[in-house]
Formats: sequence, C-alpha cells, structure tokens
Amino acid sequence: MQHIFFPVFMLLALQKIASSFSMERRRVGLLGGDVGKRITKMTSENLSGYSSSASSKTCEPLFRFGIISDIQYADVEDGAGFSGRPRYYRRALEQTQQAADHWKEAGAAFGVHLGDVLDIHCPPEDAGPALARVAEAFGRFPGRTHHLVGNHCLYNCDRDQLRAALGWEPCPEPDCSYYAFEHEGFVFISLDGYDIAMTGRKPDDFKYQAAEAILTAANPNRDNLNSPDGLRGLDRRFVMFGGGIGFKQAAWFRGQLAAARAAGKRAVVFCHQPLHPASDRLGVCMLWNYEELLNILQQHSDVVVATFTGHAHRGLYSIDHMGIHHKVMEAVVECPPGSAAFGLVEVHADRLVLRGRGLVGDREMEFDFLRRHGARAAAARAEFEQEWAQGARATEQQEVEEDEEQEHDNEEEEVVLGGWGAGAARYFQEQGIEPPPEVLAAVKEGLEDNQQQQSDYLY
Repeated sequence: MQHIFFPVFMLLALQKIASSFSMERRRVGLLGGDVGKRITKMTSENLSGYSSSASSKTCEPLFRFGIISDIQYADVEDGAGFSGRPRYYRRALEQTQQAADHWKEAGAAFGVHLGDVLDIHCPPEDAGPALARVAEAFGRFPGRTHHLVGNHCLYNCDRDQLRAALGWEPCPEPDCSYYAFEHEGFVFISLDGYDIAMTGRKPDDFKYQAAEAILTAANPNRDNLNSPDGLRGLDRRFVMFGGGIGFKQAAWFRGQLAAARAAGKRAVVFCHQPLHPASDRLGVCMLWNYEELLNILQQHSDVVVATFTGHAHRGLYSIDHMGIHHKVMEAVVECPPGSAAFGLVEVHADRLVLRGRGLVGDREMEFDFLRRHGARAAAARAEFEQEWAQGARATEQQEVEEDEEQEHDNEEEEVVLGGWGAGAARYFQEQGIEPPPEVLAAVKEGLEDNQQQQSDYLY
C-alpha cells in the first residue's frame, strides 16, 4: 500500500505544482491583496449577511460544544511570532482553564481543540509536565475534549506522547490522528493535516520523504523550507510547518461523508489548517492539498455544514459558493491580558451559532444556505466571479512588474557582492581562495538571517 500511495500522492502534488502559474492559481493567489480583501468581504458579508427566520428564534439549541485553538502553552517569557504579533505563552494555560470553566457552566456536550497544544519554545525537558498541565486545565470541563494535531504539537512531542496525554481517539492509521464521532444525529470529523509532513516524522518515513519531495519541488528556499519567501499567493502554503492529507485519509473522509449522507445526518469538519482560500489572507497557512479536500467537501455540500480550523491565528470567516461555512478560530496564544479567545457553538436543527468570547465574535451559520437564499447568493456569486476576473488581469500585470523589479534587484546584488552572486561562499571554497572581507560579512549576515527565520517562520 505504501508503494502505491507514495507515487499517487506525488504525481497529484507535482502536477498541481507544475500548474502553479495557471490562471486559476493566479486568481486564488490574490487573497493577500486589495482584491482579496474585497473578495473575503464579499463572501463573508454579501453571502452570510442575509438574515433568516432562524436568526430571530430564541429556542434552545439541541446541544452545545466548546471550541478553542492554538493554545501553544509554554512556561517561558512572552515573545512574538514572525509577523511581530505578541504571544503570551504562560497566560495560555489560564485561558484554557477559563474556556473549560465556561464550557462546564454552559453545559457543553464536548469540547474541541483545533491543535497546537504546546509551543515550539516549550523547553524539551518540560514537554511532558507541560502536556500534563494543559490536560489538567481541560480536565476542569467534565465532558470530553477532542484534540487535533498541529505543527507545534509535534515539535517537542511525538504522536504516542500526545495520544497518551490528550486521549486521542483511535485512528485507521496508527501513525495518524484522524477520527470521527457522532452526537445527537450529527457527525463530527477531525482531520490530520500533518499526515503528509516533514514535521513530526522521521527521515526514513515514506510520508516524510513524500513531503520533502513536494517542498523541494515547490519551495525555492532550500536552506530554510519554513520560509515562504519567493512564493506567491497560495503557493506560499508550501512550507515545512505545513502539511497535507494522504490518499488513505482522503478516501476515509469521502467514506465518512457518504455514510452521513446515506444516514441523513449533517456533518461538521475540523482541521488544524484552513481549507478554504478566503480563510487565509496570507496564503501561508493553507493545507497543502486544500483543493482536493475542498472538492470533497463541496461534493457533499448537502451534508457538510461548516469547517472549523486554526493555524492562521487571525480569526476569519467565509462561505463558499456551495453554501459551506468556513471559520478560522483566533489563537489563544495571541490573546492579550484582559481578553479571551474561545467560544461555544450552539447546534440547532437548522443552523450553528458561534457564541464567542473576547477576540472571537458571534457568528450564525445557516444550513441549506443556497436553498434559502438562492437568488441573492447567485447574484453575489456573479459579482464574486467578476472580481476574480478583474483581479487576475491586474495580477498578471503586477507579476510582470515584480519580475522586472526582481531582475533589477538581482543585478544590484551581483554588483554589491563583486560579481560573485549568492553562491560566493561555495565558489571560494571550491576554488580554495580566501574570499574578500565584504563577501564573508554578507555570507555571515545571510546565515544569521536564515537561523532566525528558521524559528520565526513558524505559526
């Protein structure tokens, strides 16, 4: 099975990479710019802004569940991510306790943590005790908390440690952590976005090797695959702190949704990485093969109500053209003192209602959105497509200008380095020549930058 899986996944992945400069990829890549902001606004306001009779109902929900993401606890001083946003590592534990207490008071049926239980800065020798402290904090909630795997989970702990400490559900693949569970006629599906990944896997693992091949084909930063520098739009997702879903998990996912359809049940999907491009304006946090997963979701839009994801840290919301809601949760680790970042989801027969705390806002998510608002949704979709087309033309011109500017910058760099270029250090070493001081200084500065970025480019 492994020998079949590897080339199939690689063939599909490399085929997508080869078409990265297609018009569709250019269009999707706009989400980080002004056009992307208009598109995100359009999908989150024009489509989701329509109220329904459900919004005025005050009936009690069928049940509630808690939701939280990116705790990234560590018993270290506060710091910042690569974007410069402050991170409050110790306070994350207090936030987890508050969330658990709130879920308990609200009578939540269960809780969901979308991944990244510990931060990369957690000292390795404290990883076990830190996991125990987080598990104890969640233990204040009497119901079960379902955990997903995130990249930070895997920096200091292996999957066996996490499974033992957090009580992960059994998985069809022993080296993964995807699973499904049901509650009162609803199916909840948790995906493992680090199924195909370098993070958390050993170099002799064929899934590590598949991930390495994908990254080296897509990412030009050979010395720092955590960096998205040089990548554009959603191609920025091909970084080492990301990951993808393998063939076996994808087939399992299709099967879960097909079974839910046959049983007449609704489904809610969880994943650490965002699954819809409007959910990640920077593009760097998307699931590697999000297109494949989004296709599966939209083929089952009569079943799938919503997806809840994390990883991007900044809370975003969108609704796709098939009426599926996509919510990215705000990160606990970036929650400043005096605020909060968790929520409670009310499950009704015809909608979900997210009741947020602190940084997390309220959000109503209707079922059967297209059936309820077909005409207005179609009009908004037409406007949406027009924006895409206009943006694609603008981006083509912008990319030409950026390429010309980059060529000019490269010429200037060659002059600065005396004509030896970026490979100066290797050239002098091979020739046995002592490089000039200015070249040594430039190389030293570049190495220091790479070392810093290796830890900074980590969500």
